[in-house]
Amino acid sequence: MEIRKRYKLVGSDGNQYCSETPGTLGGNTINKNDKIYGKLDCPAAKRAIDSSIRYADHRVFFASEADAKAAGFRPCGRCMPKEYKEWKESRAQGQSAAIDEYISLQADHIQPILKSVREAIRAELPDAVEKISYQMPTYWQKRNLIHFAAQKNHLGIYPGCDAVERFAPRLGGYKTSKGAIQFPYKAFNAEQLDLISEIAAWCGKERAAK
Repeated sequence: MEIRKRYKLVGSDGNQYCSETPGTLGGNTINKNDKIYGKLDCPAAKRAIDSSIRYADHRVFFASEADAKAAGFRPCGRCMPKEYKEWKESRAQGQSAAIDEYISLQADHIQPILKSVREAIRAELPDAVEKISYQMPTYWQKRNLIHFAAQKNHLGIYPGCDAVERFAPRLGGYKTSKGAIQFPYKAFNAEQLDLISEIAAWCGKERAAK
């Protein structure tokens, strides 16, 4: 009786199943928040497997790229640069749309303020990724750089403790707390917007240097 070899693959639903056909792509689940798929001969995966038993324990395989995407995996930037670029651009568009929605859900009279703050920060941090994090619009480049959020009576800017300390001499007229600055809507004007731009630029420069 012939015993056929069977392969354990991950399906589009994220669950494993047995197949008589080997997978065409590999992947790993070592980071649950950043699951990656790539070519079977990916040099980055080979290096990781050779240097880490733990990585090998989290190795998975897929019958197709469609299954890998549907299961929540993203393409490897090393062995699938074209697919990775397309995934990154698509993700950025989705995150930008999430911020559009965030602003649209706020009161009509503060939406223009939020839009101007968003554009000011984007102008200073053109290479940062826009996304929603901690339920706030966030600008990220290898790490979170700065956040902003609509509060009931003020705009909250969250640049981190070091930024608040750095700009303390110019924040005497505003309420501050650990890593946060409050800009009341009633008094918001070009002066506050310029200050936010400077803080965003400083965050980008300082975080990139670390």
